[in-house]
Amino acid sequence: MSDRKTWLSMFTSPTVAAPPPIGVTAADRAAVRLVYALFLTMTAFVALSLYVGFSFLAPRLHAAPAGPRGCREDLAGQCGEGEVCSDGLCLPDPKARDCADGDPCGECTCIYPMSCGDEQVCRARPTTPRGCSPKAAEFVKEMLAYQVQCVASAGGQELSNCPTTNVKDFLLSHEKFDALLQEFPIGLIFLFPNGQPGLAGLDAEARPAAWPDETTRQFYRAAIDEQARGLLAARHVVIVGRASKGNTAASFAYAQARVRFARNALLDALTDNPVQRGELAKKFIEFALGAERPLSLEFFLLNQQPVVSWNNDSRRELSRVLEALRANAAPNRTDRRGAEEMINRSVAILAIPPECTDGP
Repeated sequence: MSDRKTWLSMFTSPTVAAPPPIGVTAADRAAVRLVYALFLTMTAFVALSLYVGFSFLAPRLHAAPAGPRGCREDLAGQCGEGEVCSDGLCLPDPKARDCADGDPCGECTCIYPMSCGDEQVCRARPTTPRGCSPKAAEFVKEMLAYQVQCVASAGGQELSNCPTTNVKDFLLSHEKFDALLQEFPIGLIFLFPNGQPGLAGLDAEARPAAWPDETTRQFYRAAIDEQARGLLAARHVVIVGRASKGNTAASFAYAQARVRFARNALLDALTDNPVQRGELAKKFIEFALGAERPLSLEFFLLNQQPVVSWNNDSRRELSRVLEALRANAAPNRTDRRGAEEMINRSVAILAIPPECTDGP
């Protein structure tokens, strides 16, 4: 019997007492909550980091490279340094930088009337003292008499409103009209983009937004500020407007519009109140030539007046053509035609000093 019990005991477990219950304290519960809070915080931080990183990188990984930005060729300040506005886009141009006096010409554009000498260094032209020759004084006298006559026949309007045939008749008796004007030492020349300033009712729908904007207007004003002393001291200020092409009526209208632009630019820059504005306006002698008597590049190259175009691109373009011409490297036909059209979309502003006139 005892053997049977022994044999059965081999297959049964001894009775074991139940373990004592485990007690959970308040400190244990706080520790568990802290662990869960840290885990959830880290999970949220990792998820947020992945979201921000993906949102920032995904558009740059999948989007096409940004192309050149758009621009308007008839306004100033449209492109950055080292860029040129071409066909409505800002494109890199290694020579889209103005040379300073003494810079090598191959690394920048030598801005007219500065020029590159044989050593290919951009230099300012030596200034040549100019006085009022007897021939220039006689021309001024006749021009003032013509102004009185033409203004009277135009009903008191500005000289630029005289019929183009009358102006042409006057100029035909002064074959060296432009050369005479160049004898006056102080002045400047404004150049304009094609079709600007606009004419009311002429291709209005095809014309871009209003011209000029404020940046372009300041481009012209800065040039007037540099000549302010001489212009204010002048006895008379001659304003000669031109247009490059078109029928007689349209070209004359554009020339008139450019004369008005130049007159208002001068008045805005040089006066502070209506009284000063009225006094300065009395000095103006205005011609609107239309497409009559176009200027040639060869003649323009002799000019010593500062040339102000509507932006840096156009100024550099003209300077390159004139520099090639000065160096006896004839520009190609397209460049020459573009430059000659540009110099004839112009207004010459010339100060006549008191010594060139007999009276007030």
